[in-house]
Amino acid sequence: MAEATKPSPGESMAPFWIGLVLALGVIFCLYFALFAVVYDAFLWRWEAIPALIARPWATIDWAFGVVNKFGFIDPIRGPMIGAGVLEALIAVGAYAGLKRLGLFKGKQRYSERRLRGARVLNDMAYGAAELIAYGSPKGMKVRHIERLAKKPWAKIVTTAHEQDMIRVGGLPMPHFVETEHTLITGSSGSGKSFLIAQTLHDLAKRGDRVICFDHGGAFRRQFPSVKAVSLSPAEDASPGWDLRNEIRAPHDWELLAASVVPEGFGASADWRNFARDLLANLGHNVGAQSSNAELLRLCTVADRTELAIALEGTAAAAHCSDDNKAFLASVRSTLVPFVSGWKYMKGGDFSLRHFIAEDTRWLWLPYDATNIAAHKTLLATWADILVTAGLERPDDAPPVWIVIDEMDALGALGRFRDAVSRLRKKGVRILVGVQSRTQLVELYGEAGADTVLASLSNRVIMRASDHRLAEWSSKTLGDVEVEETRLQRGTQTRDNPTSFASTKSNSETEIVQHRTKRAVMPEQISALSRGHGYVKFSQGLPTVRIWPQDMAA
Repeated sequence: MAEATKPSPGESMAPFWIGLVLALGVIFCLYFALFAVVYDAFLWRWEAIPALIARPWATIDWAFGVVNKFGFIDPIRGPMIGAGVLEALIAVGAYAGLKRLGLFKGKQRYSERRLRGARVLNDMAYGAAELIAYGSPKGMKVRHIERLAKKPWAKIVTTAHEQDMIRVGGLPMPHFVETEHTLITGSSGSGKSFLIAQTLHDLAKRGDRVICFDHGGAFRRQFPSVKAVSLSPAEDASPGWDLRNEIRAPHDWELLAASVVPEGFGASADWRNFARDLLANLGHNVGAQSSNAELLRLCTVADRTELAIALEGTAAAAHCSDDNKAFLASVRSTLVPFVSGWKYMKGGDFSLRHFIAEDTRWLWLPYDATNIAAHKTLLATWADILVTAGLERPDDAPPVWIVIDEMDALGALGRFRDAVSRLRKKGVRILVGVQSRTQLVELYGEAGADTVLASLSNRVIMRASDHRLAEWSSKTLGDVEVEETRLQRGTQTRDNPTSFASTKSNSETEIVQHRTKRAVMPEQISALSRGHGYVKFSQGLPTVRIWPQDMAA
């Protein structure tokens, strides 16, 4: 007679685990339903709701993280998938029942509620997705987002390793939008620099190269182990640089002159063109054997006779005639602010074009509040040379990130607007931080500022003290359609001809109207707390609300 086989400890515990997980599925379902109702009625206007209460996903992610840390997920993957499927079915039934009961038909004082019956279904579907995802063999993961537009929830399901994605505001950035370039707007103290530092950590981990304009050197101090070189007029250890190092062909002088002297607008446009021609012609004749110091002397203080000799044979030589004294003085006065920073940079053989093409190290370009006024035109020239040098890379070149913190503080970048759109094919990604749109308008003009901002398709919106930037940010996040419901009450009097009496009847009519409004108002952007904001990736991806705990993840 065969001896009966004793069940293994795992098999004997299976009913317990199945029951527990199914119970959790129902609890999560009810949790979402109750949260949706309470949030819809009372809490949606509140900004500072405790994270584990106002964001159910924070609770669930935390709970699953604790369970997974002790290795308890593997034995219950099957029951978890079952619970997820059950919860999805319960979600559909719960939604239908709540809608049938009219709990989401709202009253007049809640006419602009953000959460309706559809949100209940969505949140329950997220709960089902969480269970199924954690239970799947690939260990898929669902991130919580607060969406400002109706998007399929499946779009935010990514693999556990998130396909080696970097994070922007704590959110994984899909690879296919990296080359669309990224703009981060936020006033001082909004958390913008912390967000950039997190992205830099991910880039270092992934092995991407970075060229970073580093305000205060704060980023460089966080990466002591990264192989890097630092280029700065204020540092003795910095390599030396001369403009002639960037020359590969005679026509490069025109390109470099455009990097040094950006295009003007209005009355300044013509004078900047003359200044650019003067520098380019000097470079053609004497630039190959002249250091920055010598070019600076010729541009600014050399007498007209010496300058005429240096410009001999060029169109700019006519500027040095006796009849053009005032004209030459005006051209020089226009050129001086853009080349005066050269006197602080020692000469040497470092080349930005060679670095972006051949070097494998990171490049730091630090500056701070004490020297930005003196160095900003030099830094702006370097930024423009790097952006345009990126166009020379082959299409299959490995990724290089150009990170410019507080771009509006550097001054106008000559060919930045024209080059950015073409860099997508060259493996160059640009991440820019901006504090003030007003300052961009002063540098580029109204249309030019819009062009600069529009060329950076991925947007991270944080607190904006500048009202023009807040208004632009609000427009960037787009509009939503709002359903407004109100009850119209009335009393109707009817005369009875047989009894010579009248009767009164009360009536209620529910009026539903649809209108379009801003998804986020400028006032809301100006009132954001530190670390709070919105992320809007390109390619039609949903707008995402970010919180400090996202960036700390």
